[in-house]
Amino acid sequence: MPYIIFEAETSIARQRLIEILESSTTKLNWFGRPKSSAPFIGKVSNGSFRIMRVLVHHRDSFNPVLYGKFLSSSSGSRIRVVMTYHPVIWLIMLAWTAYFGYGLVGSLLSYGYTEVIPFVLLFFIFPWAIGIPFFFIEASESKVQFLNILRSADTKNGT
Repeated sequence: MPYIIFEAETSIARQRLIEILESSTTKLNWFGRPKSSAPFIGKVSNGSFRIMRVLVHHRDSFNPVLYGKFLSSSSGSRIRVVMTYHPVIWLIMLAWTAYFGYGLVGSLLSYGYTEVIPFVLLFFIFPWAIGIPFFFIEASESKVQFLNILRSADTKNGT
């Protein structure tokens, strides 16, 4: 399942951490391009964030959305991040799977096994076979970039 949860701890105070993440995040202009050269696009609020990594020349459907929550800890701050597909991508993949799953079961019940079944099965699993590996590749890159921002801020903070 394309879903990853991780936590990061930092010595930076929660409010300062929110400011740092805000400065690393931009919004899209009305052409669909990032307004600045920040590494992430999305929204950072006082207690949480919803961001995606900016890709240079295109938007990748398998680029995960990072949903995060800022938590205070005894040594500074803790961030809990959930990475998963964009809700629209989830909807498309589930609709695709339901449509071809219905066709696969209908074909099996009506005609038994025929030479058409492997093709329907291929269409049934296609988005998952392509999407899951690409999701994990993109998620690892997003996680690295996100953690680099935290490490850089920790270094500037003097720890």
